[in-house]
Amino acid sequence: MTGLTAYFGLLDIGKPKEGGTIVVSGAAGAVCSIVGQIAKIKGCRVVDIAGSDEKVKFLIDELGFDEAINYNTQNVGAALQEACPNEIDVYFENVGGTIGDAVFPLLNNFARIPVCGAISSYNHASEDVGLRVQSYLIKTSSLMQGFTVGNYLSRFGEGVEALAG
Repeated sequence: MTGLTAYFGLLDIGKPKEGGTIVVSGAAGAVCSIVGQIAKIKGCRVVDIAGSDEKVKFLIDELGFDEAINYNTQNVGAALQEACPNEIDVYFENVGGTIGDAVFPLLNNFARIPVCGAISSYNHASEDVGLRVQSYLIKTSSLMQGFTVGNYLSRFGEGVEALAG
């Protein structure tokens, strides 16, 4: 299921283009580590955001991603500006919160944002309040779309075959 979530979210909503920059939050997790691998296969620059130096090392050394940011020890906004000199074409959103807040100002025109999670708000005792994304989406004519893997049930065979390759 995690592979299929990555496959359909990235390819159908994210529509990665060779040479584009993709930022992935929750990058060392089951879904997003596969998102990054598919993006690399598609010829994209992959910048990941994770929560430990161990995960950052894994993402770069084992999975071959271009850059990885430790949100616990780095200023995510500043690190993204440095890691994404051509700004961001696809943001695979799995976390939300302050991570998303740092990404939205760096979106390119016509960026695509597949949204499959909101980890930052899962255990909040109060309402999660943060950045208002509308002006960024309007200014860049970006597409932001939530989804679940169940939306693609009729295409699971296609996804399994592609992932096996």
